[in-house]
Amino acid sequence: MRIRIKDHRLVKARDLQPHPRNWRTHPEGQRRALQALIDEVGFARSCTAYEDGDGKLVLIDGHLRAELEPDAEIPVEVLDVTPEEADKLLLTLDPIGQIAGQNAEKRDELFQSLRTQTREAAAALRRLTPRPFRPEAARRPEPKFAIIIECADEAHQLALLERFAPEGLKCRAVFF
Repeated sequence: MRIRIKDHRLVKARDLQPHPRNWRTHPEGQRRALQALIDEVGFARSCTAYEDGDGKLVLIDGHLRAELEPDAEIPVEVLDVTPEEADKLLLTLDPIGQIAGQNAEKRDELFQSLRTQTREAAAALRRLTPRPFRPEAARRPEPKFAIIIECADEAHQLALLERFAPEGLKCRAVFF
C-alpha cells in the first residue's frame, strides 16, 4: 500500500486554493450547521490538499471548512498526488463514505446520547443525524386492492358511483 500523505501543516485558510473542479456546493443550512459544530467542538478534521506546480496548496477536501474560517490557521493534510489523482479523490472521498452500511441500533444509541451546549449545535445535529429507527413505524399498512375504471366524463363517473354504491362497494371519485 502506498502512503500518499507527505505532510501535515498549519496553513492560513485563505492561502488554500479552491480546487477548480470542485463540484460540491454548500447551501446556507450546511454552512450554519458546520459553523455551529466548529463553535461547539472546535476544528476537528484536517483539510486535504496537494501542491500544484507552483507550490500552492490546492484543496481536495475541506472547501467549506476553509471558507468559514479564512483568517484561521487550520490543519491541512498534504498529499503527494498528481492533479489527475487529486481529481479522482475530489470525486470520490465523500461518496465512498456515503455508501457505508448502518447499524441502526448503534446509530440511534449514539444519537440519543448526544448533548449540546448551544441551540445552534442542537439544530445542526437534528438536521444532520437520521431520526431514530422505529420498527413499528416501518410496518406496512394492510394491502388494499382497487379497480380503476376510466370514465368518458364526469357524468359517466357519477353514474357508475350511483350504480355501485347500492351494491355495498366502497367507491369514490378520483380526478387525475
